[in-house]
Amino acid sequence: MNTKQIQDKLKKLAEEEVALHKELKAAKGRQLIACSLCRKRSKVSNLTYIQTHFYVYPHGCVGGDYWSPNEGQYECPFCKHINRLYDRPKVVSLKGSFKEVVNTHER
Repeated sequence: MNTKQIQDKLKKLAEEEVALHKELKAAKGRQLIACSLCRKRSKVSNLTYIQTHFYVYPHGCVGGDYWSPNEGQYECPFCKHINRLYDRPKVVSLKGSFKEVVNTHER
């Protein structure tokens, strides 16, 4: 194979990779999550991921005074209950498949 053929093959593989990533995101978005209160299930792609943050107060000479990510949450579209999504690898991998990600900061 010459360099042109190799470059063409790499370009084709890159395009296939992009298509597969889109397909994977869509498949993750079709997964269902049940509300802990009403038990109704919703597609991940229809929900808003709420990323909470907590404030670390200043301490010592140079410590603290920053916001740190906390758990994720989502609001059930049926009963409006706020459900907690713990930072497990499976949940973190789904984060990009939610309809949107909203950041909240709590003191």
